[in-house]
Amino acid sequence: MTRHNNIKKVEYLIEYAHIYTDERFNGEHKKSIEIVRKKERELDNLGKSHGKCILIDNYNPINHILNIDKFLSNLNDLEANPDFVMLESTMTVYCIFLLHKMKHKLKKKYLRYIKSRKKMPCSLLLTVWHVIKTGGLDINIEEAIYKGTPIIGKNLIIVLPERFKNVEELGRKILHSCNMDDIATRIEYEYF
Repeated sequence: MTRHNNIKKVEYLIEYAHIYTDERFNGEHKKSIEIVRKKERELDNLGKSHGKCILIDNYNPINHILNIDKFLSNLNDLEANPDFVMLESTMTVYCIFLLHKMKHKLKKKYLRYIKSRKKMPCSLLLTVWHVIKTGGLDINIEEAIYKGTPIIGKNLIIVLPERFKNVEELGRKILHSCNMDDIATRIEYEYF
């Protein structure tokens, strides 16, 4: 488990406004904020505790044009601040954890990908991210945070554009292959 004795725990941790560093704040991010507000109202009405987080992909893009502080300022202007922000590049060091737990056939496939492309696949990185958000990795999450205060969620709500559905499904396969079915069943997706 993650070293999270002093870290706030909530029933639902909502991820939203996923952005690449070769993008700028746009309509997709605004749409995800609308969905998050609706989900927060629903959770409030049910008396469920919740928090918000954002993952910024600074690992895959080549041209980094995103001004992260300006992006966070845009969120602040819309009163949609996350509790914490992580950078995707920080996930790479934890991929080995999942590779060790993976069943042989899938593990072989991922090792081939990593060897041929000299980088981690998105599906592996996002799975590490999901495991971190649920407290399933023995790391000092506070050191991995870009900004904010980390929160651990018993359940995850992930708000993403429909175009991310395939890679998220690959992430679910990784969770199942690593005998982390309990995490896979606690993820709710809100695609738009």
